Amino acid sequence: MERRKFLKSSTAWGALAGLGLGKFGAEALAAPSPIPAAQDFAKAWDGPVDPDYQHAPPAAVEKWRNWKFGMRIHFGVYSVLSLDASSPVVGASPEFQKIYFTLYEVFDPASFDADQWADLAQRAGMKYFVMPTRHADGFSMYDTKTRVKSIRRVVAPYEDRSEQEIGRTEPCFINYSVMDTPFNKDIVGALVDAFRKRGMGIGLYYNWTDFHDPDFMGDNRSPFYEVGYSRESHPEEWKRFMQRTYDSVREICTQYGKLDILSFDQGLPPGARPEVVKIVKMARLLQPDVMMRNRGIGSYADYSNPEHWVPNGLNDPRVAGIAWEAIEPLTKRWAYQPHDKIKSKEWLLSILIDVVSKGGNFMPGVSPLPNGTFPPEIIERLEYAGEWLNVNGDAIYGTRPWNVYNDGDDVRFTRTKDSKHVYAISLKWPGERLTLRALRAREGSHVTMLGVNTPLKWRQGRDALVIQIPDAIAQNKPCEQAFTFRIEAQPYREIYE
Repeated sequence: MERRKFLKSSTAWGALAGLGLGKFGAEALAAPSPIPAAQDFAKAWDGPVDPDYQHAPPAAVEKWRNWKFGMRIHFGVYSVLSLDASSPVVGASPEFQKIYFTLYEVFDPASFDADQWADLAQRAGMKYFVMPTRHADGFSMYDTKTRVKSIRRVVAPYEDRSEQEIGRTEPCFINYSVMDTPFNKDIVGALVDAFRKRGMGIGLYYNWTDFHDPDFMGDNRSPFYEVGYSRESHPEEWKRFMQRTYDSVREICTQYGKLDILSFDQGLPPGARPEVVKIVKMARLLQPDVMMRNRGIGSYADYSNPEHWVPNGLNDPRVAGIAWEAIEPLTKRWAYQPHDKIKSKEWLLSILIDVVSKGGNFMPGVSPLPNGTFPPEIIERLEYAGEWLNVNGDAIYGTRPWNVYNDGDDVRFTRTKDSKHVYAISLKWPGERLTLRALRAREGSHVTMLGVNTPLKWRQGRDALVIQIPDAIAQNKPCEQAFTFRIEAQPYREIYE
């Protein structure tokens, strides 16, 4: 492959006119190569787990489900050019690949402050976070001791006009991590410390594939892809890559104390199943309570991650039988890009409520500027969610789905674990009264609105529960959006007599 050549030579490729920035990169001066669709290795993971394997214990699953709302972060060398995470490499020209894979030499987010990030998550009402240790571009945001073939820039004499654009590069053998950058600090470690001292959950992300490592040729989007790549066709490369993967996951599981989440992404070819099972079992031994995401490990996982979609109800077969967490960036792309469209604060809150009513957790994706600070528009939206949760958090944290998740388009239900109370969340202001047909209140019980001190008058008819809302409350609403009513409900029936 082309990039394998520049790991052995300092000769530069092409002219600036040949630069391609890949599918989601900045506008290219010339069209990039066609971009293949990502391979789907999920079918390789059908079937049962080994008899000696233990999933996360029920207490760990319950704790994770109680959190409901977390921060999903994307930050890496791609942030230097404000590109999306890893994907600009796919289909890019060899010249741009050289630019991308030497960005580590200028990565220096001087304004990064882990405590500010954790404070923001806390103000947003978030209970945990997930941060990449290594994305698909192979760059480690933590202090890894693993090493890999890479390249670095070489300054040529000014008079030497033979080299154009990025100039000369030469091969090197480095950790290819944040410790090789001018910043030279373990960003993952700083975030783990900051979130942990605030009592928040710790989640680390690891991508199975690696577009940077020439030993890995098993992904058709990689610059090194080779059809038929296997332990038989490339035994030395296969062995080195699998050992580096094992060592990397072991580092993640041993360097940062107790982990709550290990968020794997993408996957390895079907032939790597024995190695992956070995890695997953090792991770489980080191972190017995960790919740592992299903990507690349199938039924060995503890939870699934609907991405860009939300289950359509309580019985969606796509998430049947497993805990789940919906993920969606607050912008169009996972990583910060200038002029990206930011979703509204109302969207953020409505998705959180909808997801929790259906039994899931929600993690909106956020990404900082190249300097390590978050854009003010992102901060505004997160703080808006936090203000709502300060009033209505009882209807979200630690709840479970009720027998039905909705009453029409504008009401969502959650319940306390003991089922004593049901929360009816009206996504819109209901006006003078809220009418609910999906439940009945217990005779003689109180109905209250969260954020309001006095009980509300209500009447239980044959067909509906009607809750009266005084004008005084309408004139002084407890929040801007989504109004929560706490109800002692009778046992649910599909048809009330």
